[in-house]
Amino acid sequence: ELGSQSRDLTGLVRQVKDILPQYSDDMVCEALVQTDEDVMRAVDLLLNSALSTKAARKKKERKQSAQESEEAAGAPEAADDDGAKAQAAAEAEKEQRPKTPAEKEVAKWRKKLREIERIEERLSSGEKVDPLQLPKLEKKGEILHELGNAEALVQEEERQREEERRREEEERRRQEEEQRRQEEELRRQEEERRRKEEAERRAREEAARQEALRLEQERRAEAARIEQERQAEFARQRQAMQQQQQMQQQLQQQ
Repeated sequence: ELGSQSRDLTGLVRQVKDILPQYSDDMVCEALVQTDEDVMRAVDLLLNSALSTKAARKKKERKQSAQESEEAAGAPEAADDDGAKAQAAAEAEKEQRPKTPAEKEVAKWRKKLREIERIEERLSSGEKVDPLQLPKLEKKGEILHELGNAEALVQEEERQREEERRREEEERRRQEEEQRRQEEELRRQEEERRRKEEAERRAREEAARQEALRLEQERRAEAARIEQERQAEFARQRQAMQQQQQMQQQLQQQ
C-alpha cells in the first residue's frame, strides 16, 4: 500500500525530501497521508515525530546501557552505584557544557520557525499582521530544510558523544577489572607465600622431632650398654667371690 501511495505522491514526496532529505520515501509518504497531502504539515509532523523518536531512542539507550551495566559479569552494588554516578555525571555535563555550533543553529532556526508559526496563527485567527512580516512565510520551506539539516547534525554529534561516553565507561570498567585482577594476583601470591612458609615450618618441626628421636634412641642404647657392662662386671665379681670361698673351704678341710 505504501508503495502505491509513494507512486501517487511522487511530486509531493520530492518536495518534502527537498526540505528533509534524511527521511525515507515511505516515512514521507505516510506523513503526507496523515496530513491530507499538505507538504508543510507533513514536514511539521516529521519534525515533531523526529523529536519524539529521538527522546524515545535516548531513553531506550539509557535503559539498555543500565541493563548492560547490571549484566556485566555480576558486578557488585558498588559498581552499579558507580554506573549510576557516571550516568548522572553525563547528564550534568550535558546541561552544563556550552552548546555546540550545530545546537546553536537548531536554536536559531527553531526561533525563526516559531516566529513564522505565530504569524500563521494570527492569520488563521483573522488577526491583523504587519505586511512587512508576511515575506517571512515564504521562507518557511528554507527554514525547515536548514532546521532538518541542523537537527541531523545534532543527532550525529549526540551519537558521537554517547559513543565516546560508552568507550570511556568501557575503559573505566576495563581498568577496574585489571585492578581487581592485580589485587587477586597479589592475594594469590600472599596465600602461596603463607603456604610455603607453613610447609617450611612443618618441615623444620619434623626434622627437629626426628633429631630428638635419634638422640633419644642413642641415649637409650648407651644406657643399655652401660647397664650390660655393669651386669657383666657384677657377674665377674660374684664368680670371683665364689671361687675364693671354694678355695677357703678346701684349705679348711685340709
